[in-house]
Amino acid sequence: MSRKLVSLTTLTIILIGLLGVALEFQMVKAYETIYIRPDGSVDGTTKIQRYGNVYTFIGNINGSIVVERSNIIIDGAEYTLQGTGWGNGIYLSGRNNVTIKNIEIRKFSCGVNLYGCSNSTISRSHVTSNSFQGVLLDSSFNNILSENHITNNGWRGVKLLHSSNNTFSGNDIMNNTYQGVQLHLTSNNTFSENMMNDNKYNFDVWGHELHHFMHSIDVSNFVDGKPLHYLVNQKDLVISPATHQQIGYLALINCTNITVEGLNLTNNGQGLLFVYTNNSRITDNNITNNDYGVWFESSFGNNVCGNNMRNNDYGLWLGSSSNNVLCRNNITDNHYGVWPYLSFDNILSGNNIRSNSYGVWFDSSFDNALFGNNIERNLFGVWFCGSSNNSLSGNNIENNTNGIRLGFDPSFGNVFVGNNISKNDVGVKLLSSSNNEFYHNNFINNSVQACNYPSDCSNLWGDCGEGNYWSDYEGADINHDGIGDSGYEITENNADHHPLMGMFHSFNTTLGHHVNVISNSTIEDFRYFEFNRTIKMHVLNMTGDQIYGFCRICIPHALINAGDISVIIDDGLTPVLHQNYDLNDNFTHKWIYFGYQHSTHEIEVIPEFSSFLISLLFMMAALLAVIACKRKH
Repeated sequence: MSRKLVSLTTLTIILIGLLGVALEFQMVKAYETIYIRPDGSVDGTTKIQRYGNVYTFIGNINGSIVVERSNIIIDGAEYTLQGTGWGNGIYLSGRNNVTIKNIEIRKFSCGVNLYGCSNSTISRSHVTSNSFQGVLLDSSFNNILSENHITNNGWRGVKLLHSSNNTFSGNDIMNNTYQGVQLHLTSNNTFSENMMNDNKYNFDVWGHELHHFMHSIDVSNFVDGKPLHYLVNQKDLVISPATHQQIGYLALINCTNITVEGLNLTNNGQGLLFVYTNNSRITDNNITNNDYGVWFESSFGNNVCGNNMRNNDYGLWLGSSSNNVLCRNNITDNHYGVWPYLSFDNILSGNNIRSNSYGVWFDSSFDNALFGNNIERNLFGVWFCGSSNNSLSGNNIENNTNGIRLGFDPSFGNVFVGNNISKNDVGVKLLSSSNNEFYHNNFINNSVQACNYPSDCSNLWGDCGEGNYWSDYEGADINHDGIGDSGYEITENNADHHPLMGMFHSFNTTLGHHVNVISNSTIEDFRYFEFNRTIKMHVLNMTGDQIYGFCRICIPHALINAGDISVIIDDGLTPVLHQNYDLNDNFTHKWIYFGYQHSTHEIEVIPEFSSFLISLLFMMAALLAVIACKRKH
């Protein structure tokens, strides 16, 4: 390469570099921060003309405007105020009586930011394509937003934070990436004739106290073409497709005895908002694709049954809400399935809680009951965080990463009874949590059955001589009582000293009393016959090579009297092995044990009559026969 060519190439590179620097300098110079000063002067641009207190654009402006003067009008005259993706388009702090109108404001972080402002107006403007939000009112009062187009902003269209007594009318709030309108810790705002369409979550109200939710919002507002229903201080209503043909958003604030049924509630900050609303029913609704499917705030005595809550960030949020019943709901594919926070005495039963990141998260919540639920394929099935004295019983907790988890905020005094905990990566994980009780649970084929950290946090793994069933327990039962002769060690200070030799089952009866059966057999067709106080059931091999089976049965005295009990297998054709019909008796329940050679058997558990009762029955039968004979002749 010639020296001349090298020199030319070097010069070209230098010139390109200088051109880049010059262009960058021009771009920086072209973007200005413009000030409307307290004395009324304008710094930073020649494209705003002042006529008294009216400031009018005479061309498009690349830059942001900081307003330092009250009692003025900024008229964009249909020109554009454009940024570079950051900062505020128009920023007011502590100003009063400022009107912003007829401007397109685009490509800032926030289009218009009012902080500590009052009695100001934003009207007939287009606030679009800002990277975070269109309009923010923070700690601002008595302002008006009217006839604006607030569209295509990167996070939300409008946010009100700590801002009250503002009025929104005739605005189109569309195609914002996350929220259309969010009211956050605000009160007494008025909405009319606004259109919120095609935002991910069109309308969102967020707070903790009743006044945060007290707004005047009428049905002239539309969400995705359907009216917004924001009901305050109502009672004795039925809200269904028969009474309300279309609902774009539904909130019930300070209401009593409301029935919400058969609705499709979607694409809002809350599918259904219940705030200080009591003794109501939510049934058979489809609640999908919301930030919060159902939000309860300080609401009591409600019944939530038979709903589908799917693809929400939070399926059901219980904030400071107690004595509610959640039953037979399908809560699936949410990030958080159910999150009780500072909530007490709620019942969750018969729900299908599947494929959520967190199935149920108890957060600083106490005395809740979770029973009879299917909790499957979640990242965490049930997580207790700083929550105590809750109970889990009779749940099927399967194929989760963690079936049950306690910690990191310590949780104490929770009771886990009769749950099937199977095929999880970790069945139970306890972190810095102690004095929790586990018994009659079936730990089946979890990669790690249970772990307890640190090991000096002691928990209880049995009750009244009966612990849990562990599918990997290798101990023996030489004395034939259904309880392992050696313990099952979890950590150094945590062991199940009474592991069960078979799975635990609990069967309800017609009298409402439960019969508990521990068996290494499959149990089918359990029945209790009240007229003759007899129990019948079938037992089947669990595996093809199973030779010996047993049952350890706990029977309430209310079902079969505490006297002698007999077991008959296959109408007496199959011998009873290792029978012990007086295993234990605590004056309310009786325990029996028996074994059998394995195949399919019919088992009958019957009370034995004493000889006196048998003689009495014979005497009564004879007497009845004599009476019948005399009547015949």
